[in-house]
Parts: sequence; structure tokens; C-alpha cells
Amino acid sequence: MAMADTPALVIQSGVLRQIPATDTLLAGAGVSASGTDLTLTASGSILCATHLKAFNTTTDSSVAGTIWFDTGLSALKFYDGISARFSTGTLFRQTAAGTVTNTTTETTLTATGSGSLTLPANFFAAGRGIRIRASGIYSVQAVPVTLQIRIKKGTTVILDTGAQTPPTPALTDRLWTIDATLMGRSATTVSGQAFMTASIATLGTAQSWEMNMGTTPVTISSSSEALNVTAQWGAGVSASDSIAMTDLSVEVIN
Repeated sequence: MAMADTPALVIQSGVLRQIPATDTLLAGAGVSASGTDLTLTASGSILCATHLKAFNTTTDSSVAGTIWFDTGLSALKFYDGISARFSTGTLFRQTAAGTVTNTTTETTLTATGSGSLTLPANFFAAGRGIRIRASGIYSVQAVPVTLQIRIKKGTTVILDTGAQTPPTPALTDRLWTIDATLMGRSATTVSGQAFMTASIATLGTAQSWEMNMGTTPVTISSSSEALNVTAQWGAGVSASDSIAMTDLSVEVIN
């Protein structure tokens, strides 16, 4: 509970209650007021001092401290006095391992986790992006075959290692990692680059494979689609060829 001389809002029985009662709190559209209680509808807003907290709008604000939900982008935004920014946070954390073994078919490495890999429609916008961090272990037979990792939105490949051959044969449970940033140029274009780094010796010597899209952004659908990380082994694969993704996190960034 706030001190008597500290302006605050708390939720009580489904309404917004003003504390203390002498604080200035003005009701905007979509708000019904009774005494010091305010009930906010889905399209309502509250004006408290100079900070407007507006909901369900597609219009950016130029008032510092403003927070609103942009329905066009399905995103919480705020204005920091310089520009409108998107809220950040973790979208998904994988909590189980996904494994691809002894198959030449492109197969997902993603597994169950906390949150969702599905991005809402119009998720990407200029300056709004995601950071993808993935890691796990892999093993290859004495005669190594190619391995290809892709990061996709729906069926669209955004980043791709291409078919790579580990230079050292007969590896068992060696570490691999990917740290990728995808930045929106618009609702239908993203840019980004990444390396996949893999241990290629028992002592941890590493090799990096580029996931390079060049300077031209990738065209994507603005529809709601899921992110995916896939693996594909080349011809000659055996039961000794296996890759597992034990960890995956997806975060929203500005």
C-alpha cells in the first residue's frame, strides 16, 4: 500500500482506486467514474497528471511517459521523450531438447517451452526486432556428412548456414551455439546476420559458419507465423550423426 503522500493507483474489486483521494485523476473516454473509483473499458483511457495511459490505439504519442497498446502491431509501446519504443521481454524459452538424428529430411529442433514461438500478425516494424539464442550438442560419424541449420518464420528461411561439413570426424557431444538478431525494416522485411559456432575437437577448438543474408533484407509474410530452427543432415547420414538443441530463447528488442 502506498504512503498517504504518494500518488498511486491500485486495483480493488475490478476498478482503479485513487490514493490518496485528493490526487488529481481525470477520466477519459471509456471510463465510468464513481467517487474515487474508475472502471476502465477496453477502449478507455486515464489521464493522471501529465501522463496519458491509453489503450487500444494505432496512434503514437509524443508526450513523455505515455504508455499504450498498439493494436496494429499487437505491442505495448511507450514514449521516452525522444521516440516511441516497443516494450521488450522474453517471448519463449525452450524447456526440453529437440533432436534430429539419422535423417536427410529437414526437421525441427524446437521443442516444448515457456511462452510461444508464434509471432502475431504485423509483429515486425522498423526498429522492432528479436534476438534468438540457441545452443546444444552434436555428434558426427568417422566419415562426416553435411549439416545445415536454418532459422525460419513460417516457411520463409531467414538465416541459413548452407550445407557445412564438420572438418573433424568422429566427434561426440560437442557444443554448438547460435546468437542471431533479426531487425524489422517493415512489417514484411527483416535484416540480420549470425554465426553458428561449433566445437570441432575434444579440446573445444571452434569453427564458425556464417548465416549471412547479405545487404538485402528478407521478405516475410506479415501474417501470424511461428519461428522455427531446423536441422538437415546430408547424404550418407547414419545413426552416429545427431544434433540436439537443448536451449532456445527468443527476446523482443528495440
